[in-house]
Amino acid sequence: MRFLNIIAILVIAYLPQMAQARPYQTDYAQSHVKVSGTHTGKAFTAVFEKWEAVIDFDPAALAQSSFSAHFYPETLKSGNKMYDGTIPAQDWFNVKSFPEAQFHSTAITHKEGDTYHLSGELTIRDVTQPISFDFAVSDLGASPVIATAAFDINRLDFDLGKGSDPAGEWVSKTMTIALKIIASPQ
Repeated sequence: MRFLNIIAILVIAYLPQMAQARPYQTDYAQSHVKVSGTHTGKAFTAVFEKWEAVIDFDPAALAQSSFSAHFYPETLKSGNKMYDGTIPAQDWFNVKSFPEAQFHSTAITHKEGDTYHLSGELTIRDVTQPISFDFAVSDLGASPVIATAAFDINRLDFDLGKGSDPAGEWVSKTMTIALKIIASPQ
């Protein structure tokens, strides 16, 4: 009997580590990742035409939940020829040397209601910076699930336009990244 009690204690002690987050499949046609800022005082928005996300999420297993994404700056399009020609340039995203930007979560915590907090590392060019932001999710019992977030970054922290516009006279230093991810459990 004592042996069974020890086994039961071990199972209970390791149960949280055995929990796994649920994988989700992103509907890219309905989802988007947008970048907004200003150029000479006028607002602009560009959309990543190609990006990929790996989502493992379960509110009951947040320690095992994760989010990672790969973005391809060459596909960041605003519809403005001048902007779209500048985005891949060496002083900006330098897509020839750095064709991909990445985000990897380090922690997900629950705030309240349908709001969670995501911490992680964002890599653009050869610069990695810690970032964190809140995101909201729709009813996890329904499918698909909608997750939304918006957060600011300082483009100079990632060496974007540092040579041509370090003071932010032309392009705002602050850029807003907005996410809308529609995904279904696998």
